[in-house]
Amino acid sequence: MIRYKKEFKQSLVEMHNQGRSYTDLSAEYGPSVDSIRNWVKLYAVHEVDCEKWTQADVNALQKGKRQTSRRT
Repeated sequence: MIRYKKEFKQSLVEMHNQGRSYTDLSAEYGPSVDSIRNWVKLYAVHEVDCEKWTQADVNALQKGKRQTSRRT
């Protein structure tokens, strides 16, 4: 499995948000259409109580919370 850097994923997400299709991005840069689609969902920005969060932010917070709860 190929691991892509966060910056690469975010750049593809930005290109998609500017109108590029999943298919075009996949053909030009290599990751599968499904991977790019998942990254778009992961890095979509949601506003909660005037703060902006991505699903990646929420996942990181949940991971930290799980690790903390295991220690107690």
